[in-house]
Amino acid sequence: MKTPTPSRSIKKIVTELADAKTQSEVNLEAASYKLRPGLAVAKQDAANRLDSLKEEYRLQLGPRTATIFLHGTAAAQTEFAELAVVEGGTLTVDSQEAYRLMAADVELTMGRGRQFGSTQVNILIRCLEDLGRAAGLSHMVVPRLMEVLTVQAGAPMVAVVKEIILTQVGESFNCHYIQARIMEMAMAAGYGEKILPVVLTGAEKEEAVYLQKNIFSGRGIRVGLDEAVTPEEMKKSVLQAFDALKAAVK
Repeated sequence: MKTPTPSRSIKKIVTELADAKTQSEVNLEAASYKLRPGLAVAKQDAANRLDSLKEEYRLQLGPRTATIFLHGTAAAQTEFAELAVVEGGTLTVDSQEAYRLMAADVELTMGRGRQFGSTQVNILIRCLEDLGRAAGLSHMVVPRLMEVLTVQAGAPMVAVVKEIILTQVGESFNCHYIQARIMEMAMAAGYGEKILPVVLTGAEKEEAVYLQKNIFSGRGIRVGLDEAVTPEEMKKSVLQAFDALKAAVK
């Protein structure tokens, strides 16, 4: 892989990424036999370029990311995030997504007795490794079964999975996953501007503090949404948060 060049225009990188992705996904079966050899070479070359382009994009994107870390009631966070998209074109990332994905996979193996045992831990490990590889992690601590638990579906399952990951794998795993999701979403949107505004939902207050320190550049603000407010007051909170975010990234 070639060494990334951070000084290049991010818009140019976005254009090259889009072109390489398109070329790497060419359907050779739909092309004539005469053209297939040349297209196959171009397809492989594009696939080879994608990794280095993605790394170059990541290096450019990190310092540009400015995040509003929300904590408080779920309903208020959802309302804030939806307004932020309208008012500021933000990306919305669920800070609990990795835990929910792992919990969903484990849930498929649960029997009538709702026992969380060795089978569930093995599925959890498999999902953890898949998510970790997608986030660019080459090594992860593997959790082990401490005790057999009885776990109900939904939020209790997510809570158990999260506790296992936090206590045995570490908080940094989720940071890597969130960073990868931000990059994936920004890339899909073709983002190439000076600042990438992100709203991160779902974290508890102390968790939001940790995430702010460890997500990309750490540039951002925390916003608590514990009280019920009117739509007008929520809009005012969003606009005030944008002003505070601008000040934080100067």
